[in-house]
Amino acid sequence: MGSVVPYLPIAAALIALFGIVITLRHSARKERMASLVARHDEARREGRLAVAQFLSAANTYIGYANLFRRSNAWSDLSPEDQRERIIAFAEAKREFNEKLILTLLTCLDARLQVQLGHIQRVFVVVNQGCSEVGVAVRSDMKPDLVPAEAKAARAMKELTRSMGEMHKVAVLVLRPTVFDQDFLHLPPEMRREKEHFEAEEMEERNESRFSRDVGAEVGDAWG
Repeated sequence: MGSVVPYLPIAAALIALFGIVITLRHSARKERMASLVARHDEARREGRLAVAQFLSAANTYIGYANLFRRSNAWSDLSPEDQRERIIAFAEAKREFNEKLILTLLTCLDARLQVQLGHIQRVFVVVNQGCSEVGVAVRSDMKPDLVPAEAKAARAMKELTRSMGEMHKVAVLVLRPTVFDQDFLHLPPEMRREKEHFEAEEMEERNESRFSRDVGAEVGDAWG
């Protein structure tokens, strides 16, 4: 027993040192996590701002597009009023496209990228349909009005639905990390795997619905 006594201070010192190392590692891990959370929260805050600006621009654009896609909305307008409406619609399109691109560059979550990419494709078809309605009205080509209005109406319905879906996804993926249990508890690899799996599912649903409801117009628009 006596031979052990001289080593007790050394053992106590080692235990204390081990405790200090564990405490330092835990503190370093907490600091890294806090730094990661802060960076993600800042990125999500910027994403929420970009989405809010995009939704505002989209609301203005959809209002003008709903007028442009209906021929009867033009019947009581003078040529001067028609020109003013065309200029305003062109500005709304430019703002929509600008804010959409900004949101695509700001919000890099795969699920949100899928929704925004789908909106971008539908946006092209809506503009094509509205343009065809306008040409038919100004040229007094009544036989062309019915298919043009139907095409624009289908695309507008899909755009409105897609904007609602995008908003729901944005609320989910851009919420502060304190409300995101996946971010706080899942390892980074599992978070990325879950994100991309959900993005693939969203893309499949969007493409299926888009092909069914809007169909061949997208090929014509991009072709």
